[in-house]
Amino acid sequence: MRKVLLAILAMLLFASPAIGAESCTQSILASGPYKVYNIVWVTGAAGGFTATELDQPIDGIVMLVEFIPSATTAPTTLYDVTVRNSSGIDILGDSAVAASEAYDGVGANLSATVPTDTQPLLNGNYGAIPVMGKLTVDVLNAGNDKGGTIRIHFLSIR
Repeated sequence: MRKVLLAILAMLLFASPAIGAESCTQSILASGPYKVYNIVWVTGAAGGFTATELDQPIDGIVMLVEFIPSATTAPTTLYDVTVRNSSGIDILGDSAVAASEAYDGVGANLSATVPTDTQPLLNGNYGAIPVMGKLTVDVLNAGNDKGGTIRIHFLSIR
């Protein structure tokens, strides 16, 4: 009986951290100066993904951002993404302060099933924008243990 209880306790201890654990896998696909920063995310138990600074700096011109919902664990419809520079400005045009609930940029209210792409939005204008340094990605209102991919297309100046 003691062995059974120890086995159950061990299973609970090892299984519980995996439940609702958020994750982020980052990679950069490159072909000369043209690069794509690939971010695969999974939300935690609270339905969001903690704002995460990317491992590598962009140091270039961001031209396009893609949002691709997971085919197997699609996020809740109308989920939100912000991509902030080192000054806290969302390159997707969200005018609210970080961690606010009033999202109004092009990363707001995304589809749970249809991939979306957009150019950055700065001061109400779409277009390529310079970014020096690391970006911080935040996913909100996506549901528990949901996932997707964000791809940031940029021309590197390094």
